Amino acid sequence: MQAAGVPASPVEDVGDLVGRDLAPSGFFKQIAHPSGVSMLLQHEPITWDGERLPLERAPLLGEHTEAVFSELLGIDGDELAELVAEGVVY
Repeated sequence: MQAAGVPASPVEDVGDLVGRDLAPSGFFKQIAHPSGVSMLLQHEPITWDGERLPLERAPLLGEHTEAVFSELLGIDGDELAELVAEGVVY
């Protein structure tokens, strides 16, 4: 179909894509995970204003709790420690 000028592509799953060397395309990015393993992340197939959004791992449970409580909610360290001790926050 492509030879005839018809836009076409094979139907592939992630396993097919990972098997090819797509690193130069920037479509995949390998990052380290805090647990000590590496992860292969895939970019979204769309771009925003011609740019791909940055790839990052999802935050760990509670990873940003202190920053959210202090920077966004204005709760100091002592009050946060009290909430953790009471089981309100983990």
